[in-house]
Amino acid sequence: MDKVTVVDEVTQVLTIDEVTKVTVLDEIIQIVTLGEQGPPGPPGSNGEATTYISKQANANISGGFVVQIVGTNLVDYADKDDSSSMNNVLGITTNAAIQGSQVNVQVGGELVEPTWSWTVGMPIYLGNAGQLTQTVPTTGFLLQVAIPTSSTSLIVGAKQPILLTQN
Repeated sequence: MDKVTVVDEVTQVLTIDEVTKVTVLDEIIQIVTLGEQGPPGPPGSNGEATTYISKQANANISGGFVVQIVGTNLVDYADKDDSSSMNNVLGITTNAAIQGSQVNVQVGGELVEPTWSWTVGMPIYLGNAGQLTQTVPTTGFLLQVAIPTSSTSLIVGAKQPILLTQN
């Protein structure tokens, strides 16, 4: 927190926090309280914190894939055609891991991968075996997991899953 130090003509020193502003007018100290902070800015690299969770890989897992919680501390690939994945999706892996080792899972914020080629304006969904896709699923369940901010970056954030029915 920033501190402001004000010295008046009587050499009195006042130290105040950023919530209060002090103005010296003709040896009279006037204290003005600042207004409330405005709403947060839009999400993105400057407005949204990146959130990671470290879990143990239940199988060999590649980086850049969607994983689900399995058991208490394990993760494995999520799959749009596996209804057990529907409410257990955690996020997108940021590293590869062999079975039994730690894997970092990003659950929020910006993720960049130079080899991606996303179409901006089209959501990113969970596909089969943890794959990211911009093709809207027609079987299993629909789950948007991210939105691209450029061809090589996205904002991670899973939405509410929707179970798809076949007629």
